[in-house]
Amino acid sequence: MPLKRVSSWDCIQDETMNAFYTAMLNLMGDMLPKDADGDYPIDIEIIDRRKYNPSHWFDVPYYHKEPEKYFEAVMDNLEMAAAEAQKAFRLRKLDKEEAKGA
Repeated sequence: MPLKRVSSWDCIQDETMNAFYTAMLNLMGDMLPKDADGDYPIDIEIIDRRKYNPSHWFDVPYYHKEPEKYFEAVMDNLEMAAAEAQKAFRLRKLDKEEAKGA
């Protein structure tokens, strides 16, 4: 039986994560048809939060369907990416300062 709550995700094994990902792909393949190019009508992005930050990006609509929403989503994503880059530079700077002081 799966654990409901844990104090750390360290107890979750890679095999469990891989099995979950495979199950999601199989479910998609069982329930949704592919188009002529072999693409599904949805994309599944699973982020392993044991290793990676959560995604903070907005889906971008097709330009030809919603030009204003397309532009807005692209600009919002650009703003979030810039903020993440600033955070990365600050963290790198702190690491270098700590290394000099050590």
